[in-house]
Amino acid sequence: MDEKNSNQNTESTEAKKNKKTKKLMFKKPVITKRTASAIYMGIAVCMVAMLTVSLISTSNSVNQSLDELEDISIGLPDVSISFPDIGTTEKPDNKPTGTDNSNVDAEVIEPQPEKPKEEQPTYTRPVFGEILKGYYADALVFSETMQDYRTHAGVDITAALGEKVCAYTDGVISKIENDPFMGTTVEISHDGGVTSVYKNLSKELPKGIAVGVNVKTGDLIGTVGETAIIESADEPHLHFELWVNGESINSEREIASLK
Repeated sequence: MDEKNSNQNTESTEAKKNKKTKKLMFKKPVITKRTASAIYMGIAVCMVAMLTVSLISTSNSVNQSLDELEDISIGLPDVSISFPDIGTTEKPDNKPTGTDNSNVDAEVIEPQPEKPKEEQPTYTRPVFGEILKGYYADALVFSETMQDYRTHAGVDITAALGEKVCAYTDGVISKIENDPFMGTTVEISHDGGVTSVYKNLSKELPKGIAVGVNVKTGDLIGTVGETAIIESADEPHLHFELWVNGESINSEREIASLK
């Protein structure tokens, strides 16, 4: 009897333990507010981290795309348009209001033809040779013929008798005379008030040389002679002078660089 009661008590105790264990196994877990906050915080941190990684990845991709675009050179066609020069147009001063002038032809001023450029004058030595006597308009120089000292308004250039004498530059023959002291003389007037004078020429002048005749640089106007009485002791030469507006200038200096 006692043994039977003991077994029943034992079975009753085991049954209580198993029942308590089942209750514990199926007991609903309790979530507190602190635990929920921690969970939400963790989820937020994960989302921020994922968003940051995504933004960095996107930024690197965009930068790479921009770098690739910079390496691509695109050649654009030349689309410039050149407009013809149609001159200037004049607009009427009294244009009535409300009037359509779209069909009125504009007055076109035609460009004027360019004026031909004036040719620069050329110069040459009247004769080629050594300087026998220079220019002494403001000083005295000894004269072999006159055996005295006197001024010399020109330059004496040695040359053989009959040597050609040419025009210094373009001009018009303004005077031909037989000077009693300087012999056969030809004067040529040039632009700018310049006059060239050729003395001690031969008596006979080339055909066509006369007052009023136009001559060009280098044209033949005479030959070297021995008609200048006051320079007869000197060797054959041309006496050459230059004047500007009636005043003598240094003809020796003016022809020094001419060829």
